[in-house]
Amino acid sequence: MVTNFSADPGATVQQLDAVFGRAPEPVMLLSEQGEISYANQRAKALLAAGLDGTDDGLIAALVPQLSQVLRSSVTIPIRVDLKSGPVWFKAWRISGAPLDERGAMVMLFGDSSGILRSRFMLLRNEVANIEHRRARELKVAQQLKTEAQHLRRLVSTDQLTGLTTGQELRKAVTKALERGTKTGALLFADLDGFKEINDTYGHSAGDTVLEHVGQRLLEHKRGEDVSARLGGDEFAFWIADVDAAIATRIALRLRRQIERPVSWRGPDGQALDLVVGASFGIACYPQDGSDYAALANAADARMYTNKRDRKAVLPQRA
Repeated sequence: MVTNFSADPGATVQQLDAVFGRAPEPVMLLSEQGEISYANQRAKALLAAGLDGTDDGLIAALVPQLSQVLRSSVTIPIRVDLKSGPVWFKAWRISGAPLDERGAMVMLFGDSSGILRSRFMLLRNEVANIEHRRARELKVAQQLKTEAQHLRRLVSTDQLTGLTTGQELRKAVTKALERGTKTGALLFADLDGFKEINDTYGHSAGDTVLEHVGQRLLEHKRGEDVSARLGGDEFAFWIADVDAAIATRIALRLRRQIERPVSWRGPDGQALDLVVGASFGIACYPQDGSDYAALANAADARMYTNKRDRKAVLPQRA
């Protein structure tokens, strides 16, 4: 690597020519703009041939790559495609050259032996392989994340109604109590007349009722509330920051939504309005219990007491 120059530009050219003038490899010293400060005989031959038969073809191909060399502190391989084939150069930055006042310059030395080119190609291939592996790993990681999210939804969501499962409800209530919520209410609901619909019209009609009930309960809950299907025709709701009076009003509102007729078309094509009622049990925190189990026991007992006092509503034909 040439780093020491005479203070006299003419002497510096002579120094370069003495060393590289008849070298078999092209040697050049260029400014960032492609102005030639030195070129040996082999480089001049390439300049004459160029990319398209003009003197500035080679320089035009080199200039876009020179800024990268000037920003680097190491030797960089440069490739130029000539009519006779590709030509590789070793290129590095030289600062303080007195050949002119152009500032830092680029020294280019032909690399027909391919040593640097081979190292560069190996490095480039390795980088490409690393990037390919990383992209593949990221893709696999994203697929695993998506699958985990899907499994999480399957585990935490009732597939028929879209409501939270009973297990997730327990977790949500426990978490709310651990955070120090002051008041709240756990509501249990059991559908009245649902068994008669299943027995009379089959499970398809029953599933339709459960699906519509689930949609209505989701539509009429606050963002922080939790609506769950416990199993069969039993549902539950956790409502934070309410007292017994507010919880009772909410239960009445939910009952009205549940009692709205559900349109269903039987196998014979006949349209029916399926109607169910709902029996509720309400347990308030903290007076009815300090944890989920105690609240659930209280709500369940009151729900069945309410159910004994209600008359099931049979489905009516449209």
